[in-house]
Amino acid sequence: MISTLTPIILVRLFLQEEYGVFKEILLIGQIGAAIISFNISNSLYFFYPRSVKENTLSSLMSQTIFVMLLFSTIFLFSSFFLNDLFYKYYEIEVYGELFLPLILLIFFTITADPLEKLFVIEKKSLFALIYYIANQVLRVSLLLVAIFVFKTVYAAIISLVLLALLKTIFLYGYLIINYGLSIFKIDLSMLSSQFKYVLPMGISLIAGIFGQHVEKLVLIANFSTADFALYSVGTFGIPLGILYLSIGNVILPKLSEYSIDNQLKETLSLWKKMITMNSIVTIPIVIFFLISAKQFVVTLFGIEYEESVNVFRIIILSLLFQMLGHGYVLRAYAKTRFILFARVVKMITSIVLSYLLVVNFGIVGAAITFLAGFVINVLLQVYKTKELLMTGLNDLLPWRDFLNLLLISLIPSLILIIINRLEISDLLHLLLGGSGFFLSVLLIITRTKYYNMLPIDTIKSKILMRNRK
Repeated sequence: MISTLTPIILVRLFLQEEYGVFKEILLIGQIGAAIISFNISNSLYFFYPRSVKENTLSSLMSQTIFVMLLFSTIFLFSSFFLNDLFYKYYEIEVYGELFLPLILLIFFTITADPLEKLFVIEKKSLFALIYYIANQVLRVSLLLVAIFVFKTVYAAIISLVLLALLKTIFLYGYLIINYGLSIFKIDLSMLSSQFKYVLPMGISLIAGIFGQHVEKLVLIANFSTADFALYSVGTFGIPLGILYLSIGNVILPKLSEYSIDNQLKETLSLWKKMITMNSIVTIPIVIFFLISAKQFVVTLFGIEYEESVNVFRIIILSLLFQMLGHGYVLRAYAKTRFILFARVVKMITSIVLSYLLVVNFGIVGAAITFLAGFVINVLLQVYKTKELLMTGLNDLLPWRDFLNLLLISLIPSLILIIINRLEISDLLHLLLGGSGFFLSVLLIITRTKYYNMLPIDTIKSKILMRNRK
């Protein structure tokens, strides 16, 4: 919720061009940190359960942390040669002295990266919740203080650097106390196995990053910072990703345990349950925002961002595919090479479509490019999951649940359409329409089996408790 409010606040504090610069710098930092970290910390989901059984946790955590520190340090020293290259493409009149804060942001983002996975793999759900809330509160607080006091993009980026530094300090202290973190505990044999596991994941990560962000990079290269601000608002994320990630990351260790004994039926059952829980929330929300996109965007971001409405409608369709949790089974069964293949296909598709659609149709073309690449990646991984679990298409996904939830959502949408035709403000449209729609959906759901499966109420009581058994 807190992270969702951040862009809403920032567009009110920054000019449109300033917000575009801020989002561009964050994008470059995100891409840089992800590429350099090479997905190493994600290997903990696979190796942690095995290290518990083999009593090698100290070695696993030590080598993961110090390898990431090594990579980030190499990047830090090499960045001294990149300053001129950065300002060759980014005018100093527009971007100011943002190169050094960008480099520091990438460095500390890498060193702090394992922290958000740590409490999940330890199955400390309360700690994970506390960390998530504290992280979001600190992030928003530091950003707002920096912007209100200094009123510059530079100060905003520095505040994020400070947050990443604090997270790094906490992570290292926690690991020293609880795991005896030491460079002398690195197990070369385990490290070799970890790199073999990470290699295809890291390459697929790079392919995935370019596949996911290529339309943004083409947009940056061909359009103004104001256009990028419009696109960024259009890609505003309804915070369902938090739901998917929290459920998915919790079941991933359990799926990994199932993979040890090749328990295919149990894997399919748990995966389908996750999808059903996701879809209970996702399908009604997608229907609502497709109908009320204009009222939503204008109310939250202002009339100057009305051009973002069509982008928002296109992007929100990706939730219907994101809710499938397409990569979790493949990662649990170490089928990371196919994830690489799917992401390469997505990357190639996105690159081709970017130059066909973004250059000619601007932000709408960028949204179509993103959606097409995303869908191709998901469908390829879901098909591979079907082959891995040796099941038919009819049994692979909860199709009947999808249809039921679609019907449950379409009935109240008539109320929403009627309210949107009233001569009232966008805010009242949103409040009245949202209240009528979601209360109607909830009322219908309470009379079905889905009520007891609502993810918000059952993540801890249903999934977390089962994983502890």
